[in-house]
Amino acid sequence: MGRIQLGWIDYSSEHRNKVMAVLHALTAPGAVDELGIGQIRDGFANLLFPGTSTIQTRAKYFFIVPYLLMELEQQRHLTPKAFLQKLNDLELDLIEPLKKSGEKGVIGETAGRGLKRKPSSIYWSGLRTLGMFRYPHFSLEEYVRAVCAVNRELANQREMGRRKDEDQAQDDPDAYQSPVPGGFWRCLPPPEDWRKQITIQLSAEEAAYLKDRINKAPLTRNSLFAYLVAI
Repeated sequence: MGRIQLGWIDYSSEHRNKVMAVLHALTAPGAVDELGIGQIRDGFANLLFPGTSTIQTRAKYFFIVPYLLMELEQQRHLTPKAFLQKLNDLELDLIEPLKKSGEKGVIGETAGRGLKRKPSSIYWSGLRTLGMFRYPHFSLEEYVRAVCAVNRELANQREMGRRKDEDQAQDDPDAYQSPVPGGFWRCLPPPEDWRKQITIQLSAEEAAYLKDRINKAPLTRNSLFAYLVAI
C-alpha cells in the first residue's frame, strides 16, 4: 500500500504559520508536552512578557519590519500579492547586510534566501501588542489588503480630478506619508538611506522609543516586561 499524502488549503500566511509551527514542533528534538503544561507556560509568558516570543531574536526587527512596510505603502499601484512578494524579497535582501556586523540574532543567518518564516511574520503580533501598529485586530494580510485598497481609491480619485496629487503638496516628495489619515503606524519613520547603513543594533532613538511603547501600550504597561525595562 502506498503512502497517503495529506494537505490543506490555507487562506492567509497567519494560518500557514500556525500549521508550520505545529509541524516544526513535531519534528524538532525536545520534550513532548503530553500533559499540556505548555499552554499554562504560554499563558504566564503572555501575561509577564506580552508581545514577545522565544522565536524573536533582536529588538531591531521591531523597527525593520515597519520601515519596510512604510516604504512599500508608498508604491501606490501594488496589488496585495505584489506587495507581499516585494516584502518577502526585501526581507531576504537584508539578511546579508545584517550578517556583516558579525553579531548573533540575524533571522535567516543560516538559511539565507531559503528562509521560510520571515521577520514580518515573527514580529507582527508584537507590533500590534506594543501599539506600534495601530489596528490590533488586523492580520498582516488584512493590513496589506487595506493599504492596496486605499491606494487604489486614491489613484482613482486623482484620475477623476477630485484630488490633488499628494506628491506635489509635499515639501519632501520622498518623505513617508501614510495613505490613510493618522496612518497605520505609531512608529518612527524610516531614516534616510537606512538600508544602506543597516545594523542589527538599535539606535539610541529607537531604543528610547521602544522603551516608551513598552511602558505606555495598554497591553504591556502593567507587565513585568515594562517593570524590567524601566529599571
